[in-house]
Amino acid sequence: STENYDRPAKGLKGLTQMANGVVAGYFGRTVCFSEPYIPYAFPIEYQINTEDNVVGLASMGTNLVVCTQGTPYLFQGTTSSTMTNARIPVQQACLSSRSIVALDNVVIYASPDGLVGVSSNGSVDIMTKSIISREQWQLEFKPESIIATYYDGNYIFYSNQKLYMFNTNGLIDITPRYLNDEDIEISENNIFSFYWDKLKDDLYIGAYNNVYKFDVINDVLF
Repeated sequence: STENYDRPAKGLKGLTQMANGVVAGYFGRTVCFSEPYIPYAFPIEYQINTEDNVVGLASMGTNLVVCTQGTPYLFQGTTSSTMTNARIPVQQACLSSRSIVALDNVVIYASPDGLVGVSSNGSVDIMTKSIISREQWQLEFKPESIIATYYDGNYIFYSNQKLYMFNTNGLIDITPRYLNDEDIEISENNIFSFYWDKLKDDLYIGAYNNVYKFDVINDVLF
């Protein structure tokens, strides 16, 4: 029956595809789920509220991590009608929706204390706590402005005029040094987007009013 196929709520954003064919989105403090494989149908009964305003979403299979201005949530369910949510009692607000990235088994986002990782079992860890102090993180990395992407199992992010690669080995500065064999200067507004080409396994960066392929190994745009 299609009688409960409500239209997407006004202001719905952050659309995220889950492995079970469900599309999730949000507005305000409300997370919305579509009918499986019917991305235009968002029954009102599939809406679930959170305690704080939602900042962004990321999926890991049939799990959905909901990052908010307060505590994160983990939503789980095989279908929209069986979706359950668990508020993770850790005060780690998400400061930038564009910092939220799903890696292979963890969702990473920028919090006031560092990069936070939420696993599929609901555990939370400040992943940079051993290498970056809270004061250094807020002063040097400006977490509220972080833009990030997934690339080859790494968390790549742009922060305060620098580009970084974060993984289990630590944090590496990979700021591009060259553009077309010429020295370049990175400014605050240079990099504005990422695109990972899954078929070719190439990373592209929107910068300098153009799009460039990024050689991560040699820190070169071309």
